Amino acid sequence: MNTLNIVSPTAFNGVSGVKTKYVDWDFHINVAEFDLNLGGRRYKPLRYRIQQAEKKGYHTRLARNFTSKHTYILSRHMARYNLDVWDYEELLSLDRFFREHEHGLMMEAYQNEKLVGFDVLDFFDANKILAVPLGIYLDSHLVSDFLMYENLKYARDRGYVWLDVGPTCGSVGVKRFKEKWHAKPKFQIFVQALDTTSKK
Repeated sequence: MNTLNIVSPTAFNGVSGVKTKYVDWDFHINVAEFDLNLGGRRYKPLRYRIQQAEKKGYHTRLARNFTSKHTYILSRHMARYNLDVWDYEELLSLDRFFREHEHGLMMEAYQNEKLVGFDVLDFFDANKILAVPLGIYLDSHLVSDFLMYENLKYARDRGYVWLDVGPTCGSVGVKRFKEKWHAKPKFQIFVQALDTTSKK
């Protein structure tokens, strides 16, 4: 069966050939309410992880130039996961995205001078939202936590109210990671599949 994935804020009930795969939520972190000092019991697990990341010597750079190093990390990242076709299309179009659009950045993570991961950032200035739709990493310890913390600092320093960290993609592990960073579900998303097989 040939299918086309559709992501929308509403379910297409009663539409022939469309079935809901799962219901997801788009998660947001309130930047102003988040304590970037990571003080107190509420932030103890995060404080420990960021301290460990700092001991590894991670540091960040901002970039827009998609290089062979990014392509290598992307290929290793994709090899670790079983992704839908639409996920592959999104990931493989990153090089073109940065060539064809003036908006968007990559928040890169380095260990010494080795690129170990990057998040894609985009900006919705009218709503004061910094979106992080994609995180792409080598299998390096604590890189995702380190970049989440750096994204929050970047958002605060530039006056953004919300950090949009995206949906869970139906993954319990992704949901737990976002909730660990005090992200809350803000918008419901319906992931649906349209059967495109021609009917005879």
